[in-house]
Amino acid sequence: FELSLLQAVLVVPTALVLALGAGFVPAWVAARTVPLDAVLPLRVGRVRQQRVRGIFSMAVANLRRLPGRALLASLALVIGVASLSVLLAIVAAFEGRLVGTLLGEAILVQVQGADFVSVGVATALAGLALADVLFLNLRERAAEIVTLRTVGWSDAHLRRLVALEAVVLGLLGSAAGAAVGIAIAAIAFDVPGDSLALGAALAALGGVAVTVAASLAPLSQISRLAVPTALAAD
Repeated sequence: FELSLLQAVLVVPTALVLALGAGFVPAWVAARTVPLDAVLPLRVGRVRQQRVRGIFSMAVANLRRLPGRALLASLALVIGVASLSVLLAIVAAFEGRLVGTLLGEAILVQVQGADFVSVGVATALAGLALADVLFLNLRERAAEIVTLRTVGWSDAHLRRLVALEAVVLGLLGSAAGAAVGIAIAAIAFDVPGDSLALGAALAALGGVAVTVAASLAPLSQISRLAVPTALAAD
């Protein structure tokens, strides 16, 4: 790559602006919080009771407690999977080199190794976001998890519960990302249908693999949740 000194220097203020933008809403919400809210139990909207018929339905119910957090984690995966779908579809259909027109101008799209590296970094960041969500859920539900353990749940059941939460997030993000990638590749680049399906399938499998890898670290923390510590913190 040919990178000028000015372009390299602009990375720092750009990253700073992005960080400030990402932190604005949480800081604004925190500034509006009164001290009494910090000692009262957290209540999110209206609580609706529902019957849990198994571990899978419990995993879905846990994700629905904070839908915004789950949505953001899945959205991060959507970006990576959609980008990978487009790149793989172009490679499969045109061997990585596409010539076309856009708004009357001739364009040349050539997929290179750096493109896959960029998409890989974005997908890895999505995996970190998923792991962060799972860590937060475990920390906030520590007392609930150890209570389940005291009434007979084994660590295997608890790991299955957390793993299902990760799988649901991964499947939602991967499926949505594959659909977005198919739409972009079909509309913008006129990629044939078989290449679209192949690229979307491979990208979705990659998204699921990232989800599985991201869930390994949170799953390892379940056995470390001590009953006295969790109940005392609650």
